Amino acid sequence: MPRAMGIFCKLGWPMLPYPVDHQTKPGNLFRFELAFSSHLGDLRRATSEWLGLLVYQFTDKTTDLLPGPCDRAGAAESSGQRPE
Repeated sequence: MPRAMGIFCKLGWPMLPYPVDHQTKPGNLFRFELAFSSHLGDLRRATSEWLGLLVYQFTDKTTDLLPGPCDRAGAAESSGQRPE
């Protein structure tokens, strides 16, 4: 979601993030498992997202490395454009 937020903020679109695809269940937050192969899949997804954030930052496709919610004025200021 941070990459999408960065792109939308760069374009000046006001967005409010809302997570909808939860990967954890409330009862399993502190549960210990030895499922090595499934944890490798989680690590692959996390690594992919972090590399994507770095590439988007270096190629100037996003406003910040870890962008958060933005409004039209904030997005315009960070992208060097004047607010409407």
